[in-house]
Amino acid sequence: IQQLEKMHQLKTGRLIRAPIEASAVISQATELELKALINYSENLGLAFQIRDDILDYVGDVHLLGKNIGSDDINNKSTFVSLYGIETAKNILKNTTEKAIDALQCFGSKGEFLSNLAHEMEHRNV
Repeated sequence: IQQLEKMHQLKTGRLIRAPIEASAVISQATELELKALINYSENLGLAFQIRDDILDYVGDVHLLGKNIGSDDINNKSTFVSLYGIETAKNILKNTTEKAIDALQCFGSKGEFLSNLAHEMEHRNV
């Protein structure tokens, strides 16, 4: 489980974190804001990957453009294979909420990023 989380953090988590962190630095964010955005981006990246794992189990083949169940066929460790679908969905919800909670210091200015996290939580592709 720890290896899976670490892999996801180094995979999508870093891809999401890099532009968010760079934007924060360029816009001269405070240290508190920078930490909040890093926390947000890391949780958002993990949530994105958890959603991918779920979509591989319950997604629409026509929307995804790939066969459903390929992770299982290829014996990949996923949040669904390790926890089951319902627990994976709960972890996704909690991880998304952690991302959104990290934005509290921005007040209404964080609304776009909060909405983005919700969209990613419920995406179909």
